[in-house]
Formats: sequence, structure tokens, C-alpha cells
Amino acid sequence: MNQSFEKNTIFMLFKNIVNILSTFFIFSYLTRIFTLEALGINAFAYNITFYFLLLSGLGINSYSIREGSRMRDSDDINLFSSQIFSINLLSTLFSFILFIVLFIFFWRAYYILFIYSFLLFSKLLSLEWLYSLLKKFKIISIINIISNLILLLTVFLFVKNTNHVTLYVYLFVLINFIQSLIMFIYIRRFIHLNFTMNLGIKKHFRPIMIIFITTITGAIYLNLDISIIGFFGSLTEVGYYSLSIRIINLFKGIISILFIVSLPTMSNLVKANFSEYLMNLKKILNWLLIILIPIFVFLIVKPDFFIQILTGNSIDISNKLLSLLAFSLFFSALAGFYSQTILLPFKKENFLMVVSIFISLISLLINIILFPKISIFAPVLALLISEIFAFLLTFIFSIRILGKSNLNLSLFKSLYGIPIIILVILIFDYLFIDTLLFDTISLFLSFLMYIFFQFVIKNELIIQNYSFLKFFLKKKITKI
Repeated sequence: MNQSFEKNTIFMLFKNIVNILSTFFIFSYLTRIFTLEALGINAFAYNITFYFLLLSGLGINSYSIREGSRMRDSDDINLFSSQIFSINLLSTLFSFILFIVLFIFFWRAYYILFIYSFLLFSKLLSLEWLYSLLKKFKIISIINIISNLILLLTVFLFVKNTNHVTLYVYLFVLINFIQSLIMFIYIRRFIHLNFTMNLGIKKHFRPIMIIFITTITGAIYLNLDISIIGFFGSLTEVGYYSLSIRIINLFKGIISILFIVSLPTMSNLVKANFSEYLMNLKKILNWLLIILIPIFVFLIVKPDFFIQILTGNSIDISNKLLSLLAFSLFFSALAGFYSQTILLPFKKENFLMVVSIFISLISLLINIILFPKISIFAPVLALLISEIFAFLLTFIFSIRILGKSNLNLSLFKSLYGIPIIILVILIFDYLFIDTLLFDTISLFLSFLMYIFFQFVIKNELIIQNYSFLKFFLKKKITKI
């Protein structure tokens, strides 16, 4: 994996860590000053807005990165970028008008929805797809980090009680818009971006719409949970559920770094250097599993630890929801690996569209049948079953594309370390009082033992990084 990829990964990792920490601190603060109903209103309103954000974005993000990464001529990139931006502008205007017409029907949170609707223009102006295409990850990271820190500071200074829900939404939308405007202005240093009526519809429309249908149907089963609870349950139940799903989404943000950074490179290598593509594919899977497995086990064994850090209290319902949602995170991450690093670079978006439609229908059906019987646990079960199907289908189709590979061996090797993590946590629970301090120590030590176990069973990624670290330290010591 080349040096540029490693640097981009570090930039995006740092950006996402800051994003996750700021989101965590903000949400943790809000859970202490907002009622569960206020949290539910905010979560429900953003959930509805999310669908319109997808509509405005179409399938532009994945399509533009995949297709643009294969271009070398600057004139081609300028024309391509202007066409994609122009299509995105028209789709955003359509989505915004539709949102304004329909938001009055969402009577529970119409005033918050109206404010959130301006996120559509923030998404348009941010041009993250273009920064990713040009591999300007450092710029994205710096701007995003600064805006997150400003949001964190303003929330702490001005949002004081549960009556300030609307104020929080104002601040969130305003700072997002300013960040996006800066990114829009700054990108002109690298590319000539203009609105054009030469949209290239014949070339772009079909693949964009296929990816869009895949994305929107995937979003239905991923976000149907809060929508279902908001429409048919209570806003308090939305509050309970949002605590758990927020934690899951934070970890998804960490995992998504690998896919965001790798997509341009992997799309290019599929045709340019297939042997290097396979080598990178194995490294990405190893990185994914080293991150995913400990998170997965921690969420199942110690859900109260994460809920308590987030809210200051251990909430029994949210603890149970979080443990169950951990399984959906596991299968979601693996499905993301196969779809983003194999199927999309091989232009199998038609298959991904069929998979998304299929699992969305499954999710909807399970929710309709089970919600009256098991309430907020129905969306959890629906999400888990949908993610299992998504994983199995993307896994099977990826194996058909690649043929025999040793990717499966990496997966099984990583699973071997699960008992080690559980054992360390159980020993700490037996020997020490269950406090946040000892829980933190036990989670940290169990992670170190997991890494050591991977070293013992000769995980290639761990061995390579150990050799590099050993060489680096030896070099520094020699200089001294």
C-alpha cells in the first residue's frame, strides 16, 4: 500500500477521531440537559432530513470518486467535475422544494425540520466527493476539525437546557454551512468548477441512478428504525433508541475511514495493477478486523460502560439495545468491505442495487409485523437480519469475482482472538469493583492482549507493523 494511501488514512483517521470525540462530547452533554423527549424530537427530525440529503446527493459521491479516479487529463477532470456539480445542484433544488412541501406533515418536529432542511445546501457546497477524487484529504481534515471544535465550544457556551433544542439545531446547521462554503471557495485553487448545461446525462444518468437507488434503499433499512419508532412509538422511545444507535454510528464512522480512503485507489488498481489490488485488499480487511473485533466484543460484554459514559447513567433499555445492535455493526462493516472495495470497483452497482432493495423490503416487513408486539426491539431485529443478508450476498458475489483467495483466513484468524478479550474483561469484573476506571483499564488491556494474540498467530499486518516499528526505533537509537 503506497505512502500516499497511508498519509491519507492518517489524515482521515485524525479527522474522524476529532469528529467522533466532538460528537460524543456534544451528545453526552445534551443527554444531561435535554429530556428524552427532546432528544427524540431532534433524532426524529434529523432522521427525516437524512432521506432528503440522500435524494439531493443521488449516487454522486461513490460514482464521481470511482469514475474520476481513472482520469488523468486535467481538462477531462474539470469537465467531469462541473457536470457532476451541476447535476448535484439541480437534484438539491428539487429535494429542497419537495422537503418544504412535505415537512408540514411531520407535525411532531416541523420547526426543527425546516432548519435542518438547509443542510441540503451544506452538503452540495461541501464537495467532499471532489476533495476525495483529488485526494485532498489533508484539507478536508483540517477544515472539518476546526468546524467541529467551534461547534463543540458554541454548544457548551449557549445551549443550557432542554428548551434550547432549536438553538442547538440552528448552531449545528449554521456551522455546517460555513464549513461547506469555505470548502466550496477553497476547491477553486485546484480545479475550475462551473455550472454547465452540458450535463452529460447520457453518460452519467444511468450509473448515478443505480448507485442512488442502492444508497436510498440501503438507507431505508439503516434508518427505518428511528422513522418507525417516531411514527408509531413515542418520542421518549426514540430517545432511548437514539442513545444506543448514536454509539453504533460513532464506531461506524471510525470504520468508514478505510472505505473512504481506499475507494479511489482500489478503483484505479482493478485495471492498472490487479496483483497490487489483491495485496491492498488483504491489508484493508486486516485493518478492518483489528478495529472491528474488539469494538464488537466490547459492545456486547460492556454496553453499560458506553451508555454510562454517554449519559452519566446506566439505562437498562439502552444497554440491551446496544448489545443487540453490536451484531448489526459487525455484519454491516463486513458487508461494507465487500461492497466498497470489491463490488463497486468492479462496477457491480446493479447487483448492489438489487441487494439493497431486497434487504430494505425484508426490514420493512419485519418492522410492520413485529413492532406492535415487541416495540423498539423490532427495528433492532430487522436491522440485524437485513445486515446478515447484506453480508452473505455481497460475500458470495465477491468470492465469485475474485475466485479463490486467502481473505477468509484473515477473518477466521481475527475471530480466534474473541475469547481472549472476553476472558480479560471477566477477570477484571471478578477482581475489581465495576467502575468506569476499572472498566476502561480492562478494555484497554483486553485490546492489547488481542493484538498480542494476533502477533502470536502471525497476523501479517501485525507482523509487518511490528517489524517497521522495530526498525524505526533501532534507527532512532543508533542516531542517539
